[in-house]
Amino acid sequence: GQKSVLLDVASLIGTGYTAAGGQKGLQYATPHPDFLDSQSSGYMKLYTTTTETINPDQSASLFSLPSGLTSEHFDIVSEWDLSSATPTRSVMMVAESPYGDHNVRWLGFDSQDDLYISFGDGGNTYWRSGDTVGEHGFGQDPTSPLGTILKVTPDGAGGYTVPSDNPHINDSGYLAEIYAMGFRNPQHCWFDDNDNLYCGDIGQRSAEEVNLVTAGGNYGWTQREGDYCVVASDQNYVTDCGVDSNFIDPLFAYSHLNNLAGLENRAIGGVAVCDGCGIAALEGFILATDLAAGTLFSYDPFTDTLYETLFMDMQTGLT
Repeated sequence: GQKSVLLDVASLIGTGYTAAGGQKGLQYATPHPDFLDSQSSGYMKLYTTTTETINPDQSASLFSLPSGLTSEHFDIVSEWDLSSATPTRSVMMVAESPYGDHNVRWLGFDSQDDLYISFGDGGNTYWRSGDTVGEHGFGQDPTSPLGTILKVTPDGAGGYTVPSDNPHINDSGYLAEIYAMGFRNPQHCWFDDNDNLYCGDIGQRSAEEVNLVTAGGNYGWTQREGDYCVVASDQNYVTDCGVDSNFIDPLFAYSHLNNLAGLENRAIGGVAVCDGCGIAALEGFILATDLAAGTLFSYDPFTDTLYETLFMDMQTGLT
């Protein structure tokens, strides 16, 4: 029943980043798979994603923005050694980001101890530059980490290598670190017991989606959102996209229309898979929550059925 501070990164985060409605700060933290099993030998590595106003390590792997874009902040992936009283930080990678939202977010390990890192597309350009959706094309730019999921192998000394089975390791014009691309704002992902990777992706206008992420997959943004086609000039979508072999459709998606509570779905939150979770009726189901409406979605992959349940009314607090 006792708790204590494991790591305090407040000094790295600008005070303005904690303002209501902001999307900056400490984004995510995950321990190395050996963290708990090997404390006696001093192996205590923790990995974090943060947004910071300055580049904390000029020698770290840097992903720069294309010419003509200015960096609003830096997306940082760090490795922390917590084996001593004073944590030691090593910066693994730094990415310039043009706007304050859709930042680096989730990171997690598979069973082979490879680290996956999700990056948003760098910001919602629709509200800023001539009413054009995704005008910088991040998500479809193979030279940028923005709008992608990266896969690397930490070396335990603050750096990383690129796994030999990464899909684009030998492809000219691609970042070798890219595992999959075509994402807008993938904030939460989940590995099931078989290393299948599920990621939610927050939509722009019409749909929220959950993707089964595979090596080399392209999930459509900035050209597609859920099962809709993006019309960049007016933020509207046509419903009949048809089949496009260049893109992978979501495992399931749900619309922004009013849900059971009469509230508007607008931002997919947590994603999880029930693998031995203790609820027999949900075994094997994929679960997701909506941040705005407070609803719980459960997807039955055996029958391709999506269920929606009123989880919590975020306005009244009633369950």
